[in-house]
Amino acid sequence: HSYDEVRNIQKRILLDYEHDFPCPKISKVWNSIPIQISNNTYEGKRGKGFDVAVKWLADCGLIYIVNRVRQVKAPLKIHEDFNTFQLYLLDIGLLGCIAKLDEHTLSKQYICQQLIATEHVSIYCTDDTDFLIEKEDGIIPISAQKTLQRNGTNPESINKSINQLVNDAYEIKYLVL
Repeated sequence: HSYDEVRNIQKRILLDYEHDFPCPKISKVWNSIPIQISNNTYEGKRGKGFDVAVKWLADCGLIYIVNRVRQVKAPLKIHEDFNTFQLYLLDIGLLGCIAKLDEHTLSKQYICQQLIATEHVSIYCTDDTDFLIEKEDGIIPISAQKTLQRNGTNPESINKSINQLVNDAYEIKYLVL
């Protein structure tokens, strides 16, 4: 398929998703995700009527929720702040179709997808760090900006860098941009 054909398919998928949303709050959450990803200081708020919309999107597999931690201290799970989180779309191609975004934002989405694909990693974040994963030998911070500086936008280089961080035991599946 050509780029234009793929983009048209993505637009149809997005339109079909929006038609399936049972209430306007779900559309508001969905449409705010590109802004949330690009805004490092975003604090998702559960409550105010949007918690059901966020849960609905997550339960449908359309978004990923990355909870923040109050302290970067093992075990991360006990320092989770369920009221503050970052939302990511299920697919970088759909994100790119929704909005024209900078490389840092697209890299954050891509890295999140790669980490989710490992299926063995719990992902967290802080105000200062895009992603945190915990392994037996410690907590590993992952910065989209540093990954971009080190690897550029080449998906294979980014995959290799993340694989080294996560460890070869968690082989990351290759995603096509």
